Amino acid sequence: VSGLKVALKSFTRERALEGRTVLGLGLAASSPLLGPEEFSEALEDSGMTSLQPALEPLTESGLPVMLEQTPLAAAMGEYLFGEAQGPFLYLHGGEQMRGGMVLEDHLLRGYQGRAGDLGSVLLESSETAHEASESRVNDLLGLKAVAKAAGVVEQDAEKAFAALLHKLEHKDEQALGAVRKAGKRLGKLTALLACMVNPRVCVLDGPLGELGHGLLEAAQLELASQLGAVQAEALLLRPSRNGQDTPAVGAAALVLHALPMSRRSRTH
Repeated sequence: VSGLKVALKSFTRERALEGRTVLGLGLAASSPLLGPEEFSEALEDSGMTSLQPALEPLTESGLPVMLEQTPLAAAMGEYLFGEAQGPFLYLHGGEQMRGGMVLEDHLLRGYQGRAGDLGSVLLESSETAHEASESRVNDLLGLKAVAKAAGVVEQDAEKAFAALLHKLEHKDEQALGAVRKAGKRLGKLTALLACMVNPRVCVLDGPLGELGHGLLEAAQLELASQLGAVQAEALLLRPSRNGQDTPAVGAAALVLHALPMSRRSRTH
């Protein structure tokens, strides 16, 4: 946090900001949080209690400090700077599967700040307790699971992802099959979420979103199977436009979204 204070002071002195107004400071954190305003409650049970007193001095700048967990911040970024129309879904597929949802221009955080924490959901039926532990969203759609199904033996997550992309670039049949299977599972998960809120857009981010057209095509086919062609075609399932900048864009969106609607429109 001391580094953030130094960076903020340096940023506010940038010549490029001459004639411009700094609206606030947006922070995206990986642990579950209740929301930007509720530091004490949000941090109490998250193992991040040391952040609360450390963040307070940042407000000495007079700027609002907005704090949110990364997937929810990213959802707001994709919503605000993308298709801001109707209910909106955001899914991040990496080592774990997490998501975010925007309803009526409001970010859905849930009772304990865990809305979008999808990883432990049982996605496929199983006969035994052991099989059940391997049939949850994280175990089926996590990067490690997809890479393993593609025949990648590398344990390091970054190297495994690079190896998976290499196999896909060379049209490796096992890798292509693993991606299609992941796409079908993604379609099933998306269909379950879509039935609840009937979203216009669902954005897929993270490594899973970089696996190419085959994954999204398989997901769209499963959506049609689950929901019917008309409802499936009404849902735009697309990869993120922000790539590795997604957390930063989401942090900026937190600040922008906190502005009154009239001022937000002028700024946007």
